[in-house]
Amino acid sequence: DQKKSSQLVVVCGNNQQAKQALEGKSWGSGVSVHVKGFVENMDEWMRASDVLVTKAGPGTIAEASICGLPCLMFSYLPGQEAGNIPYVEEAGFGKYSGQPDNIPYVE
Repeated sequence: DQKKSSQLVVVCGNNQQAKQALEGKSWGSGVSVHVKGFVENMDEWMRASDVLVTKAGPGTIAEASICGLPCLMFSYLPGQEAGNIPYVEEAGFGKYSGQPDNIPYVE
């Protein structure tokens, strides 16, 4: 019986509080988690990924679409980012769940 394993890379940018909180979290067996701060090679991380979990920011969505990277979105800024969700879903390269805990189950 072979257990499933997965790797998760979390890029926190300049949010040191989030980085420290995530570094101190226990992720359980079968999950390898790498927490990064600000990175200058986000394009390389995106090209190495199978999926991107993000808020519905237009810059990130554009970069992901260029890389052919599906997006799972969990939040948006009301008004300016709200229209990005139907755009991504209707274009077929992402889904939205307002409940971040549901992201692993989005199909």
